[in-house]
Amino acid sequence: MKYAKEIICLLEPYPDRDFRIGDVVRFVNPVAQGKARDRIRLGVSRALFALVDIGSVHMTSPKCERSFALYRWNKK
Repeated sequence: MKYAKEIICLLEPYPDRDFRIGDVVRFVNPVAQGKARDRIRLGVSRALFALVDIGSVHMTSPKCERSFALYRWNKK
């Protein structure tokens, strides 16, 4: 998982805050544009799904179409 370290660094200190995938992408590389940003978004989403699968991150599904998922660090 290429961006797991960055995701953990962002989410872990704020376990009560929800993050959108765009927040994580901007944290990883705030100046990325175009195809580079799309590659980062894809890598971040893969890492987030893996962290959700192992239980480190909680995902709140989008409430309606054209909405976004929210990610939160699981308190243990």
